[in-house]
Amino acid sequence: MLINLFNKNLIKYSLIFGLVLVIMSVPLYYSFMYYMSFKEQKYCYDNYKEYNRFTIGLLEYNFKDEYINYYEKKSNNIDTSFGFPHWFIPKNEKVYILDYNEDSTLAKIFVESQLEKGFFYFWVFSETLHDKPPTLNIINKNP
Repeated sequence: MLINLFNKNLIKYSLIFGLVLVIMSVPLYYSFMYYMSFKEQKYCYDNYKEYNRFTIGLLEYNFKDEYINYYEKKSNNIDTSFGFPHWFIPKNEKVYILDYNEDSTLAKIFVESQLEKGFFYFWVFSETLHDKPPTLNIINKNP
């Protein structure tokens, strides 16, 4: 009788333990598959002036025309202001490309920020994506 009771409890606890393992492994599997779906790992920074600097990330895709207009003016060395929802992406942060826009001027990226301690999604101008990290460029103010 004692052996039967022990076996029933052992089976019951083994099933509960197995169910808990399955429930815990499903989110881990999907998060792993999500990270594996990233297309490329790059660095995101501006180099329109003599030095490399942070990139402005677009938070809402609805403002893409204003964002593209801002970067087109910036590439022509025209100072301009902007009013779209944005976030500054530090130049040394690695970014992961999730998706390109149909016209390839914008790329959707994923940033795991060490400074802000979190994960963020942005749209960025595709010309600000680079394979190598930025180099330290010092501006000579007295030529």
